[in-house]
Amino acid sequence: MEKVKGLFSTPKRAIITVVVMLLMLGILGAGIAVAAVYLDYRGDMIENKIEQEMYERLNNDGNAAPAQDTASGSQSSDAVANPPTQNDAANAQKITAEQAEDIALKDAGIARTDADRISSHFEMDDGFYQYEVHIFEGEYEYEYTVSAEDGSIFEKDMDYIFD
Repeated sequence: MEKVKGLFSTPKRAIITVVVMLLMLGILGAGIAVAAVYLDYRGDMIENKIEQEMYERLNNDGNAAPAQDTASGSQSSDAVANPPTQNDAANAQKITAEQAEDIALKDAGIARTDADRISSHFEMDDGFYQYEVHIFEGEYEYEYTVSAEDGSIFEKDMDYIFD
């Protein structure tokens, strides 16, 4: 207790102690924010992997291959190259994943070469076949939902990655 009293024994020491404590809280808060962004990103990857496995089970021959990550050229677990081969899904898909990405990039005003990472996957949500497109550029993430039937944008969002 005497050590704590010593930290506040003079006005100058009290101010320094409070400033140091606030800085430590700020650093702790920033660390928590970064961890939350990372965990949210990992959660999205896991969710997309589950969706991919579901689509592969729906595919009669089970040969749905993972898609290429268009930014790096590597295989990505958060995109599905071929949507379910059920007739209604095949008929609803009028545009490709790459076309959906191009629509989102154009709307965001980003050249494909300027994007750090682009990923997309085919899904059905609320009875609509669509592509969910994620674009990472600098400190921002752009998230688009693009109709697989006509390429119209259902929804879009831009987030600062470190918020």
